[in-house]
Amino acid sequence: MSRKTAREMVLKTAFQLSFEANPEKIPLEDLLEMELEEGNLVQLKEPDKEYVNEIIDGIQREKEYLDEQINAHLVNWRMDRLNNLDAAVLRIAAYEILFHKETPRAVVINESLNLIAKFGDAGSTKYINAVLDKIGHE
Repeated sequence: MSRKTAREMVLKTAFQLSFEANPEKIPLEDLLEMELEEGNLVQLKEPDKEYVNEIIDGIQREKEYLDEQINAHLVNWRMDRLNNLDAAVLRIAAYEILFHKETPRAVVINESLNLIAKFGDAGSTKYINAVLDKIGHE
């Protein structure tokens, strides 16, 4: 599996968790099997599984801090007003920028914009790009 596919899995998992009252009580293993468009199940290799687990655990653990950082750079908006997909992308990317430093900031931002273009509203790319760029420059 590529890192791009792993990021898609992280996004879909984080998005699904955003609807749960107690996301920390849901076994992550149950969420990690994702059907692809061709109907094939993704089989995670160990490095990809570790990456997905680290990012999901990290955004759940650091949610308050991530939301503070994102809110500081949103103009005339707050995280609680964003749709769940945009919020999930911002949290994932902010976590990678702030805590997963081995991945270049430009790669994280580019992949985030690609995910929003694929799954969300392309109009969101401008403000997501701006927020992530500001977080990356701090």
